[in-house]
Amino acid sequence: MPSTPTPRLRAELQALGENLNTWGDGRLNAALTRLEEAIADVVPIVITGTAYVLTSTNYVADEARGAALLITGTLTGNTTITAPTVEKLYLIDNRTTQGSYSLTIKTAAGTGYALRPGPQKVFCDGTDFARGEPRLDQAPLPAAPVDINGQRLVNLSAPANASDAATKKYVDDTAFAAAGGNLPGQAGNTGRLLTTDGSVAGWGPRSVELYGDYWGGTAGGTVSTLTATTGISLSSLIAGVVVGVRMGGAANPGPATLNVDGLGAKAIQRNGSALVGGELAANSDVWFQYDGASWRILGGSVVTLGAISLPVAAKSGAYTVTTSDGGKLFACTGTFTLTMPSATSATNGFTIAVSNVGSGTITLSPNGSDTVANRSVLTVAPSAGILCVSNGSNGWAVIGATLTSATALDPTQKGADITLSNNNLTAASTTGTWASVRATAPIIQGKWYFELRADNTTTPATAYIGLVGSTVTMTAVGLALNGANCWSLTDSGTKSDNGTSTSSWSAAWGASAKVVGVHIDATNLASIKVWYSIDGVLLNGGDPATGANPAHTITGSPTLYPAISAISSKQLTTRFAQSSWSGTPVPGYNQLP
Repeated sequence: MPSTPTPRLRAELQALGENLNTWGDGRLNAALTRLEEAIADVVPIVITGTAYVLTSTNYVADEARGAALLITGTLTGNTTITAPTVEKLYLIDNRTTQGSYSLTIKTAAGTGYALRPGPQKVFCDGTDFARGEPRLDQAPLPAAPVDINGQRLVNLSAPANASDAATKKYVDDTAFAAAGGNLPGQAGNTGRLLTTDGSVAGWGPRSVELYGDYWGGTAGGTVSTLTATTGISLSSLIAGVVVGVRMGGAANPGPATLNVDGLGAKAIQRNGSALVGGELAANSDVWFQYDGASWRILGGSVVTLGAISLPVAAKSGAYTVTTSDGGKLFACTGTFTLTMPSATSATNGFTIAVSNVGSGTITLSPNGSDTVANRSVLTVAPSAGILCVSNGSNGWAVIGATLTSATALDPTQKGADITLSNNNLTAASTTGTWASVRATAPIIQGKWYFELRADNTTTPATAYIGLVGSTVTMTAVGLALNGANCWSLTDSGTKSDNGTSTSSWSAAWGASAKVVGVHIDATNLASIKVWYSIDGVLLNGGDPATGANPAHTITGSPTLYPAISAISSKQLTTRFAQSSWSGTPVPGYNQLP
């Protein structure tokens, strides 16, 4: 009869008369080893999935026979360990990283026992697993004080007897209830401080609201009804609280209010009076303090203009403005460039004044990518004056007359068949005879731009635009800008260079509302270059920015004037002032003085 395994530990039981003379060294020793494993073996188990089956093999070493299971690994889901369905006692040390997942030891058909972290005893009753040690309420009663090593008791239920432990909340609630009407209710007052006026207790502000300044970021709402959010959600406005905001792109036009954290719009005051306009500068940081009824301006970039005194700095050549020049009036003569400091280094509100007291042109050049009056450069014409105010970040606002050009058409330098109107900016032909007119001022050193608009539609070849030399007699009958000392473009597209014509050089531009732009680079008066554009599109690959492909290159340093010619009732309007342009010149080209 063959050997059989024991039902629980799977050790070998000898049959009668079996293994004659071999029982001992081999089989007996193996059986004793299995018994030793069941009593003292610690079996390491590494969890790598969500189901683990203990090995169980008759007569040889396996996992299920061990006395203790040392379980490690990281759970990736609710995990089971399946052991044989036989009576067995285990000491288990659960060292896994469980996270929110469960680890259960069970039989194949059982529901099992959910292991807790750390050492514990479990047993199988031949059907399923259960806890092998008493619950805390089943443990022997202590005979001395119990040290819980400074840890808290958590998840307590409400006490029922005088000797029961109680939660902090239960104690707090009981204390408030015992006080009856002497203390205010708790609902809706999280974090507030209990205060008293000497007779009645009440809830005051939260401690965080009693001190500190609060930044509200960029103001919302409108320039007259500002809103701000502090980020800590103030529950009430306490006299003395300070809030700062960043203004948007416009200043207040008049009285204004501020609503902080939705606690209601309160009037903003300066020196105890309502605002009148301009006190809250665009793009500035402004701080307010609540006085119990309104917000008072504490500081920031606040613009108020009263009587002012500006020290005068005379300039007659190129100059770079520094941050120490704030508040100065630059009285300028000649033609040169004032280079501005960066708006960032100048800071918000930094102001200078520029006055052109001569007959030349003053060019304001901002730093880097900064702008001045939203332009890359700005010219100040003779007799014009401006205030430049830094926005503290990327540019300069301008107050004053900067966009007016003194140049117009000269009524003393025209043919009899030309009639001028519109402040000598519009010229109209009155007959079928050619006539011309030039501008009041010559081209001086610099880079210039002006425009000509066709006011009506006529048969092609009824208009010219260009430059004319000072030696040409403008009053001559029948004069058109196609002879000597004339450089021009006709409305039919013919280009003339000092008496030499090139037909079909450009598209026609004689139709009503067509606009011809003229770029003039006169930085070198000995070699003046001219480019034309029609409705903003430069012609024949011309590029005034690089100097490529000019329509004319005029040498010999002649004195030149902008000029036009017309015939057969053609009407043309010159646009010398920057404010009248419909196109945008290449950066660096400015209005004529």
